[in-house]
Parts: sequence; C-alpha cells; structure tokens
Amino acid sequence: MREGRFFTAANVTSLVRIPFGAAASYFIVRGMPFPAGICVFAAIATDWLDGFVARRTGTVSDWGRILDPLADKIAFALFAWALVHTGAIRLWVLLVLLSRDALIGLGGLFVAGKMKPPSARPLGKLSTVLMALFLTRQAFFPAVVLGPPVLPGADLLGAAAMLLVIVSFIDYLAAFPKLCRTESRRCA
Repeated sequence: MREGRFFTAANVTSLVRIPFGAAASYFIVRGMPFPAGICVFAAIATDWLDGFVARRTGTVSDWGRILDPLADKIAFALFAWALVHTGAIRLWVLLVLLSRDALIGLGGLFVAGKMKPPSARPLGKLSTVLMALFLTRQAFFPAVVLGPPVLPGADLLGAAAMLLVIVSFIDYLAAFPKLCRTESRRCA
C-alpha cells in the first residue's frame, strides 16, 4: 500500500501534465504553434510546481514519487510521437524514450509493494530537462543539421539528450541493487 493520500494538490498538478502534453501534441500535429507553446509551457510549469507544492504543504508521498515521473513519461511520449508525425524528430528518438521508460516501468512493477518508490535520480532529472529542451526546440525551432549529424537526425543538443537518456538508464540499473538491499525487505 502506498503511503500518503492520492488526491493532493501536488498529485493533481502532476496528473494535469498529461492533458497538457496531449493538447500540445494535438496542436503540433495541427500546425498550431502558439497554443502548442502555451500547453508546453504549462506542462513544464506543472513539473516544477508539483514538487514545490508537495514540499510546501508537507504532502510528499509515495504516490507523488510515482505520479510525477509517470506524468513526465506519458507527456514526453505523446509529444515525441507528435514530433515524429510532423518529421521534427526521427522515430528512433521516440523508440529509445519508450524503451527506457517501459523498462523502468517494469522495474517499478517488479518492486511494487516491496519497497518505497525511490526518489528521482539526479541524472534522470537532468535527462528530463535536456530532453525537454531538445523536444521543445525541435517543435518550435527545428535544428538544421549542417554537415554530418552527430547521430542520424540529431544535432549536438539531440545527441546529448539521447546520450543522457541512455546514461541515466544505466545509472538507474546500477543503483537498483543497492536500493533493493537498503530499502526493501523482500526485493530480490
């Protein structure tokens, strides 16, 4: 059982990120950058605001540790899908994001009920920020890759964002056994 209430201001703020991500994706596909930009800004604001509200109101909870990254992952997937649809990013970027997030989600299901949800790791937070910068830039000011790209369809910012996504996943995998040993009764 998860500790803390589910319906708190912070958790609702996290959940609101999903419809903002969906709306931004819709507007991107429809070629409507101004409303898409407003939705992207609102989604990014909720990512900062949910943690601030939880700490300020003393409602940091297991649910929040699950909902915040889950909302990020769903919003990113929707937005990246829209960018693939419009040709602003390549399909492999979406597939790397979805693969990493699915594997982390499976790990979360494996330990569900066995240990408290872990807090976000610093590299994971940094990868989220860099990926948000890359996807947002591609949505509104797509990079023109001059010369050979660092990765197919990615300039230096895109390559750095994707590299950090992979490195943060490796960091998560490396930290997982230690988390199991220190925080769990039966995680193995």
